[in-house]
Amino acid sequence: MAIERKENDTFSGGLNCQFNATVGHNGSGTAEGEPRSNIDYVNGFSSATLKLIDVAIESQEVYLSLDYLIYPICFNMRHAVELQLKKVWKDLEDLSVYRQVVLTDHRDEKIRLDPSKRGKLEPFPAIEEASTHDLSKIWALIEEYAPLIDRRFVKFIELLTPFISDIAAIDPIGQTFRYPACNTSQVHLVDTPIINIKILKVRFTNLIEILRYLEDTSEQMKYEYSWATTTKNLSHYDLIQCAHHFASFIDCGTPYPIAAKESTQSTYSIGSNEYSKVVKIVSKNKAINNVIGNDNLPDYLDFDSICTLLDQLDKVYSIDEYREQHTKEPTWSVFDFSSFSGEDMMKEMTIKRDAIKDLSTTLSKEQIAEIFALYEFYKQHCYFEIFQKLLEENIGELTSYKKKDQEQDYIDFIYHFFEKTNLLKNMLSSMYMLNMKVLVNQIVEKYQLSEVRWYKKLISGVIKDGLSEYCQFNSKIEKLNEITNECRAAIKVMRLPG
Repeated sequence: MAIERKENDTFSGGLNCQFNATVGHNGSGTAEGEPRSNIDYVNGFSSATLKLIDVAIESQEVYLSLDYLIYPICFNMRHAVELQLKKVWKDLEDLSVYRQVVLTDHRDEKIRLDPSKRGKLEPFPAIEEASTHDLSKIWALIEEYAPLIDRRFVKFIELLTPFISDIAAIDPIGQTFRYPACNTSQVHLVDTPIINIKILKVRFTNLIEILRYLEDTSEQMKYEYSWATTTKNLSHYDLIQCAHHFASFIDCGTPYPIAAKESTQSTYSIGSNEYSKVVKIVSKNKAINNVIGNDNLPDYLDFDSICTLLDQLDKVYSIDEYREQHTKEPTWSVFDFSSFSGEDMMKEMTIKRDAIKDLSTTLSKEQIAEIFALYEFYKQHCYFEIFQKLLEENIGELTSYKKKDQEQDYIDFIYHFFEKTNLLKNMLSSMYMLNMKVLVNQIVEKYQLSEVRWYKKLISGVIKDGLSEYCQFNSKIEKLNEITNECRAAIKVMRLPG
């Protein structure tokens, strides 16, 4: 249904469209009836804060004095933080569906301690976004519930608590920089008579960097939880931590599941049943089990079947030429169509048709499905569950063709990936990412691929793997702690003594 536009001489579109801002549903990217993301507003208010600080520092105009601009600067800053925290709570709500058992246990324990709360508490409480402005209240809820959902949030809570406490102490509900006095005529900022905007800029720039990474991490978590296997209490990230812990016991003389049991259960407060699940998940997850020294094999493919594929590929697309092309640095060239006749094209099509026909009879449907799953997996996030899903779907599709005697559809399926110029790269790279490194290296040695560019990147660790996001998170948190400590030291020098 068309919405009647509400415009006037103040709020309307202009002929010069480069100055028309898109608001409401226009350009929001959200479903009809859904509000625009808080992050759009956060970006606006936070950017305005920093720009206004720069204006106040640089301008000599009376009306742009920092004594005037301090109010919109601080109001924008605080409002950006409030909106960001409410977005964090919305993300926690989305993630709470994966932690219902833990959250329900937490609620029941609160009721046990205070029976008067029976019937009044939900496993995950709601926040009335439009009417809740108390930063301390919002932050207290985040501090309580975020660690129950994922331990990674603890790192952010440790970083952010001093910032949120500072802002909440001066402007708890968003009124201090909005009006000169409260409803009871109590004057604001009497006990905070000076605010240095250069200190404010250092502090807020630091805060915004942390909040933006929290936003990125929350969005990544939502995707991760939608795929990765977890246990009652442990996330995918926790499972990788457990794998590293197990690895420290591998050479101790006792099987690591036994040697690491007591310390792992103590660290994560888990029982024997959950610990057994952790051991099983870590050992079977091909994207992360290299941490405990596992080298994996494909479910259906082996050295001979992969060689069969590459030998058929070689008939159509010379591996010698491929090796040469991908060893040298890429150069631009113009293809000479005059050197390629119609007869050559017909000959190549015949060779390709025969090669695909041979593959359809020499490889099983499961092997064909796994080749294409490996090809597709290279373009995905490195969660083993995604690969398993791709493989399952491919086997299902090929089985359907077999049952219905749809031979041409079966051939077309093979043709689809056989034509891919990056089939070899994607397939072997995915195998490497899934810790099938011994088999990959055997193939590389047989077909003399050790000098191709993508393989050299692969073995150097440049290409993503199942541990990339884990390592990136740890590295970024460490960097944010360093930056925060540096900013704190700088502010200490800038502050008035007292």
